[in-house]
Amino acid sequence: MKEYLDILRDVYENGWDAETRNAKTRKLFSSVFRFDLQRGFPAVSTKKLYFKSVKGELLWFLRGATRDGRADNNVLKDIMGKSKDSRTIWSDNIEKKWWQEKMLFDGDVGMSYPVSWRNWPSAFDDVDIDQIAWVIKNIKENPQSRRHVVSNWNPDTIDKTCLPPCHTQFIFNVIDGRLNLQMTQRSGDTAVGIPFNIASYATLCHMVAQLTGLEVGILVIIIVDAHIYRAHFDGVKKQLSRKPCEIFPTLWLNPEIDDIDDFGMEDIKLRDYKGNHHPAIKYEMIA
Repeated sequence: MKEYLDILRDVYENGWDAETRNAKTRKLFSSVFRFDLQRGFPAVSTKKLYFKSVKGELLWFLRGATRDGRADNNVLKDIMGKSKDSRTIWSDNIEKKWWQEKMLFDGDVGMSYPVSWRNWPSAFDDVDIDQIAWVIKNIKENPQSRRHVVSNWNPDTIDKTCLPPCHTQFIFNVIDGRLNLQMTQRSGDTAVGIPFNIASYATLCHMVAQLTGLEVGILVIIIVDAHIYRAHFDGVKKQLSRKPCEIFPTLWLNPEIDDIDDFGMEDIKLRDYKGNHHPAIKYEMIA
């Protein structure tokens, strides 16, 4: 996927070295990824994308708050068919010392994406706001609206989650029967996180398009602080030396699904990806 590699190369070759909260990075300000979903599914091919984790986390976001108004890592494990003592991509963040002192229960992720997407705390009444249900309804009823917005950044809750939201907002827009999606990301681990985020929001766009009777259109991701951790440099050099595969995979969704809450792991499949990607690259997870 050339679009992603262009950003990765730009950060690596032209970025500014910085000492940050958790490690040394090389970064650029405001990188933009743009992909036409009509061409195929934007899965990175210069390393293996673990699509099972992508769709598992996305379904977890869509599940909403599941315990005491918070997201539960144990629910993510259940969605992915993992045992209680197994790890997820959120485990490292949960285990941070400062968060351990705030946790309400074992597996407590806090007021993260599942809460903001489906259970945004209302400041005016006792009914939580379901942003996902609202935006799908709004697209169906008023597709040309410029208000198909979902916010993740809630100043009142950013210290009540193990990791303040990296993707802060996304907006749908309908043109000529196609559903376009733009996501803004305040911070992006370009080697590890960005391929994951690209695949996740591409999948979400396909899901919402199916539910609203539209075709998919353009996916745009704006990364405000696009960075590469110094510990990832060797892997990045290896990845940049590889040639992207020419065949784009496709996304299959169960055509029987007409409600966002009814999607499960078996209803989402990435086709034509096996054999069309390079081997995995082991990157250290830096929380």
